[in-house]
Amino acid sequence: MKMKLFLFIAIVALAFSCKTAKHSKSSETEAKKASATNQTVQSSSGDVTGADKSQQAQSVNAASSGSSSTSFEIMKKSPNLKNLSELSAFFDMLDITYYPDLVNDPVNAHNYKNDEKMTAANMGVYLGDMVYVMGSEGYIEAYKNFGAAMELAHEVGIEDNFPNLVIDRYEGKAPKDSIMMMLDDALNKSEKHLSANDKVIFYDFLLYGNYIEKLHIISGLLAKVTKSELPDAATADLKRNLLIFMAKQRKPLEKAYKIMSPYFDNSPKIINKKELEDLIEMYKKLEINKDKLLKLDPIDIYKAKEVKEIEKQIDVVRNRIIL
Repeated sequence: MKMKLFLFIAIVALAFSCKTAKHSKSSETEAKKASATNQTVQSSSGDVTGADKSQQAQSVNAASSGSSSTSFEIMKKSPNLKNLSELSAFFDMLDITYYPDLVNDPVNAHNYKNDEKMTAANMGVYLGDMVYVMGSEGYIEAYKNFGAAMELAHEVGIEDNFPNLVIDRYEGKAPKDSIMMMLDDALNKSEKHLSANDKVIFYDFLLYGNYIEKLHIISGLLAKVTKSELPDAATADLKRNLLIFMAKQRKPLEKAYKIMSPYFDNSPKIINKKELEDLIEMYKKLEINKDKLLKLDPIDIYKAKEVKEIEKQIDVVRNRIIL
């Protein structure tokens, strides 16, 4: 693990050095532009108009009526929605193989820079991928995921603080569940000066992208384990643990659904109400049938209808985020 950490920190330092040199001249100009327009931050894609943002703000406020909790505060109180610390601990306990096709291709990052919600959602995705990559033997590839997240951090104006918070997380200087919470301080220092409402929107989509990626990685691993070179006993243990982990996700997904409900009408390209509802119903079936499925021969667990349906539906939901 120390070798992983050393290599990762070196990678982060190199990526940060290159990024700083590349954007040193443009940062000042962008900061001035951000300062001049901080009262009317809008997506340059035109997907969210001023009227839409006003309506969205009302939706967000209405969704939280009767409660003073923002999505960020909800995250801090909801362990299953905190970063991927739960998944990180899971990877620490088991021998997890790195499969490059399970993560979002880092070269896609530039596709998410013209829409604030898409930027936030895919920052969550890449942060989730980093946890998976660092928890497997693919850690040497972590610089790619970091570089993608760094590119999106630049869009939000937190590129100066982003490398340090990532390093602190992996050096153990910060709690395991803290990497997204640490973004709060970085956002407060951001040169783009996000309003309180914009921060809520940012966290909502960051959490959503992060959580959907979590579900995708787990279901993907369950499919991949069939081809694993692990001994039969280890394979069986891993498949059962993956299934149990999946079966616990119904309630967290319902929480994510509730947090994202204000955006169903004004962000249909990123999130679809019916698709999420279908996924929740599938997790309910898995939860009910978990004990029966655990009695199956390990080779047959992934073949179970309940598991196969979830894997396909997660891809449907995730493909809206990663394009």
